Amino acid sequence: MNGFYQFLSGLGYSHPIHPTQINMPIGLAIGAFILGIAAVIRSDAAVGAKQMVLLAFLFIFPTVAAGFLDWWHFYGGAWVYPFGIKVGLGILLLVLLLAALLLGRRGKGISVAFLGVMLLAFVDAVALGYFGGEVVFGQQAPDAPEHRVGETVFRYNCSGCHPFGGNHIAPRHPVIGAHVIGNPESLTAWIRSPAPPMPAFPPARISDDRARELSAYFGAVWGKGQERGEGQEGHGHGDMGGGGHQ
Repeated sequence: MNGFYQFLSGLGYSHPIHPTQINMPIGLAIGAFILGIAAVIRSDAAVGAKQMVLLAFLFIFPTVAAGFLDWWHFYGGAWVYPFGIKVGLGILLLVLLLAALLLGRRGKGISVAFLGVMLLAFVDAVALGYFGGEVVFGQQAPDAPEHRVGETVFRYNCSGCHPFGGNHIAPRHPVIGAHVIGNPESLTAWIRSPAPPMPAFPPARISDDRARELSAYFGAVWGKGQERGEGQEGHGHGDMGGGGHQ
């Protein structure tokens, strides 16, 4: 699995792959609901609605596969918020689309039951989009007006597994108190080659300049960290291993 992501990184792509897939089933499910409503006025829209349901159903499978790969690679398979909610909503959407497919086989038009199921699928798709946004934007970072660049780097790359300087995956290894956060060179070296399961952040993802901004942000909101050897019991020898990725 790591080889696959290393291959993508070599091509200049260092982001998760799930976000490139999720737009298809969500967009198609919403489109099918809208066309289903339109079919009440124009019967020819019913064919398009049913076809979009079929496509949404088919696209769920590669989307789920991509999500699993990202979850395992970037989060070490940790069951952190809001992945459980997203999994539940994804299963529900799959069931609703399957029900809509079966209902769509009954006659040429659009039934009330079909519209009801697609309304639920529409709400489910919106909720999936919301909780997908929570993965990226929901884990808030402490405010530091004078270090907006570093705050943005933290929010988009680190806050999912390190909300407010903690560590969802390895609680004994928080950012707060880690010796590397106060030294730009040490922090840059760490994010380039961290301890598993924290993924590496190549320059294409976080440049050296952005790493320095991140270090300055850490210093502003959590101090300069501890020197190596201090606070070892609570901070895993000052490292913040087990971090994640947005």
